Amino acid sequence: MKVVIAGGSGFIGRNLTTFLEAKGIETIALNRIDFEENRLQERIEGCDVLVNLVGSSIAGLWTEKRKRAIYNSRIATTGALVKSVNNCVKPVKTFIHVSAVGLYNNEGIHDEHSERLADNFLRRVIVDWEKVLHELDGKHSRLIVLRLGAVLGSNGGILSKLKLLRYLGLGFGVRSEDGFAFIHIRDLLRIFDFLIDNNKMMGIFNGVAPEISTISNFYRQISRVYKHRFTLLVNARFVKFILGGSAVMVTKGQRVVPLRLKQEGFVFEFPDLQISLFNLLH
Repeated sequence: MKVVIAGGSGFIGRNLTTFLEAKGIETIALNRIDFEENRLQERIEGCDVLVNLVGSSIAGLWTEKRKRAIYNSRIATTGALVKSVNNCVKPVKTFIHVSAVGLYNNEGIHDEHSERLADNFLRRVIVDWEKVLHELDGKHSRLIVLRLGAVLGSNGGILSKLKLLRYLGLGFGVRSEDGFAFIHIRDLLRIFDFLIDNNKMMGIFNGVAPEISTISNFYRQISRVYKHRFTLLVNARFVKFILGGSAVMVTKGQRVVPLRLKQEGFVFEFPDLQISLFNLLH
């Protein structure tokens, strides 16, 4: 089997490459040069699986320039991948597009059938991003859209940015009862494996753990692992004052469930936040 990973140098891409190669699967990482020099078709021709992880980081202040970079890095690159897949002589058997649960709003609980969407910049990016996939020739590829929550891993993602909390002596975070959708990196890698192996599965899947947690609880659980005596949670309004529109990344969240994965029989190794954090931070 040959798996091509667009965005293979990122946090998820690096872990996925290591995971697949340990199983004896050949992997090919697409890089910026492949896009710039129009080499996508020759690189993905005849591969069994194409995984799309491309996208500029959403971290940092959202200036207008930064927002354009976030938007274009997703829509333009995914469009190029779709066009290349359609042009392949040897069909790409499976196209896994990695999206995000950030398109859902912060009200109620969302499964894959939810149509209650947020009203912000992230929603526009994700909706337009997934629309590009409508151009994919369904006769040639099985399409899977994997919407992820926060990916928890010890070697990247949000936890790598919070490592300093271990040494501060007190917990620190954001006070918000919005949902915190998450997935342990190990379970995410197993989900990729599960979706690749089951060739009748297609469509949208929420790549999140079953437990419904909150943003405040996420920071409290980190403090519990680090054995902090006190946790300071900052008001979400203060964060918005400092970060502006990009504050939604840390103050707003969704309650999301992996309905389809559970229906298909996937079993999580790390189904709740406490187990996940103790495994990754101890």
